[in-house]
Amino acid sequence: MPTRRSFCQKWQQSGGNERANYQGFFLDMAVALGVEGPPPKGNVTDDPYCFDKDIRVYHPSGKVTAGYIDFYKADHFIIEAKQGSAQTGKGTAKRGTPSYLKAMEKAFVQAIAYTRNVATKPPFLLTCDIGDHFELWTGFNGDYGGYAARQDIELAALRRPEVFDLFVDLFTDPQARNPEKIAAKVTREVAADLATLTKTLEGQHEPQEVAHFLMRCIFTMFAEDVKLLKEELFTTALKDRWREHPQSFQPEVEALWQAMNEGAALAFMVSYCGLTGACLPTRWRLTSRLTKFRFCSTRRSGIGKMWNPPSLARCWSGRWIPRSAASSVPTTRRVVMWSGW
Repeated sequence: MPTRRSFCQKWQQSGGNERANYQGFFLDMAVALGVEGPPPKGNVTDDPYCFDKDIRVYHPSGKVTAGYIDFYKADHFIIEAKQGSAQTGKGTAKRGTPSYLKAMEKAFVQAIAYTRNVATKPPFLLTCDIGDHFELWTGFNGDYGGYAARQDIELAALRRPEVFDLFVDLFTDPQARNPEKIAAKVTREVAADLATLTKTLEGQHEPQEVAHFLMRCIFTMFAEDVKLLKEELFTTALKDRWREHPQSFQPEVEALWQAMNEGAALAFMVSYCGLTGACLPTRWRLTSRLTKFRFCSTRRSGIGKMWNPPSLARCWSGRWIPRSAASSVPTTRRVVMWSGW
């Protein structure tokens, strides 16, 4: 029984015999994935899972011709197989040559034509150079995009758990990869977490205040998603700052929401003592779009040494401060994060 490793080792050296090899390749692949292979053709009405699926191809001219899908599973995938080689004149074409690339694109066009002539378009479309790689398109909405929309997957990548799981889902549960269903699942999970959080907060505050607070949090994250707030300022602060320093959350989030409400600049003031260059992400040294602040000077004299206090002090309170006045700024408080609404 082939494992992922033995399957890849067996087929990586093959080339140039598509018709002779493709069924054996996919049968071995099914065993390596731990999924059922197709039954003998003709055993099940209309052959919903088979090699050489018979279809009628309807052409724009009105002509109807017979077609054959190399590997088909209804509501799962269509696979068009090719097999290049390392030699000229053998198989589909010599891998890497213009002729080979043209043949792989032609295989995609051929597979797209098949999707129009089956009962329902499958969510996945693949072309495969047996023993070399797969080209994958996703089309849960019926649109696979053009040839450039493909995902290239080397055969050896099947050894990686995430790629292995992807192919298992292609054979067994393609809807597990449906972005809409994933989003719905995430929404349900978030709703459950939000309900738990709401219940906890309502034990300490009025329900109306809790609802107002959570709506503001959700809207702020939405503002990040549509780039009204730069560089994920809110979620970054939640993870990297407020979780470790909860006492700073209330005044600083109030300042953020005030700035969002008024269209003003925002400066988060953080403790300077002990802060090193490695602790200060570049994305936290932002420029206010409204007030046209320039970047704060952040030069250091050496790795791990503290940032130059006078340079940061010049950004104190959201304005440039003359160097002569920098010494009057408390050395324990410095501006390190900016954003504009």
